[in-house]
Amino acid sequence: MLWLSLAWKSAWSRKYALSLVAVSVCLSVIVLLGVQQIRTDAKRSFSNALSGVDLVVGPRGSQTDLLLYSVFQLGTPTQNIPYSDLQRIKDMPAVAWTIPIQLGDSFDGFPVMGTAVDFFKHYQSSGKALSFHVGHAFQDPHVNPEALMQVVVGSEVAQAKKLKLNDTMALTHGYQAIEETVHAEHPFKLVGILKPTGTPLDRSVLISLEAFEALHVGWGFGLRPSAFDAKPELPKDLPNIAELQPTELTAVWVGLHSRAAVFSARKAIESLKPNAASVPLMAVLPGAQLLIFVFQDHLLLSYGIQTQNTLPGFEAWYSIAYLMCAALVASLLPAWRAYCMSLSDGLNPPN
Repeated sequence: MLWLSLAWKSAWSRKYALSLVAVSVCLSVIVLLGVQQIRTDAKRSFSNALSGVDLVVGPRGSQTDLLLYSVFQLGTPTQNIPYSDLQRIKDMPAVAWTIPIQLGDSFDGFPVMGTAVDFFKHYQSSGKALSFHVGHAFQDPHVNPEALMQVVVGSEVAQAKKLKLNDTMALTHGYQAIEETVHAEHPFKLVGILKPTGTPLDRSVLISLEAFEALHVGWGFGLRPSAFDAKPELPKDLPNIAELQPTELTAVWVGLHSRAAVFSARKAIESLKPNAASVPLMAVLPGAQLLIFVFQDHLLLSYGIQTQNTLPGFEAWYSIAYLMCAALVASLLPAWRAYCMSLSDGLNPPN
């Protein structure tokens, strides 16, 4: 083992330079493994964002855009679908349940989602049902009309705005909170704060479809009704619940009785003939993640990554082995040259 002793003494004589090289290599490997772990967690979190949802239905157009605005609330839908199409989808034999989605309002930069009470029954994160940190889901306004102005928020919204149960909240028409776009006349009461899910839901504000409609009665061109009056007066009374059936939806999330029927159900939905009130529909398979693969890292990094505190996975160990092999191969030629030069120096000492 003479060569090992010589190598050690040679390395020790250059300990400062070698220490800097070792630290640089370690930092590079840590950054590489960290980025790879984030990518893995991003892909896993993206899958969890619509866990249990078999199809996302919206107006025919770009599948990528539909997923971006209906799931991650990124971008703006160019067209809605009539509310009547929701019943046509429900009536299909393969469909087990539907979740209507209505978007367009916000709360201090966080997107507001109008939906049905069934959202809390069917939406899942990592295959698990939603659970509340405090409080409960908003109630069905048709069962309890006094529950019309109830709101539920995700964990990130509650933390960022320091919200607690029974707080009142004024939502914004659109995404610019100016005086003429704030629904100040109809404040909401906070009845539930969800536990973290690692999905875009953490950044969402949830209200009923009927409440979403009530906020916009009489609004036009993005302005409150008082903007059209010579003597502005804000409406204080909410409409009757029976008058608050939505006319349009942004999208519909669909769950099937059997996932084996996903392709036939997709074909059936897209084959629905548009009537006078409907538009051609498109159904996207969120579980078959190809069209938005390139967006996964950005979306989940910005809108919630559920990181895993575990040992490196197979890909990480593979990367480490590859790095070690590459370092070994890269060092062979310099090591051989150093060995030859050291022998030459020893056999031919300077005069």
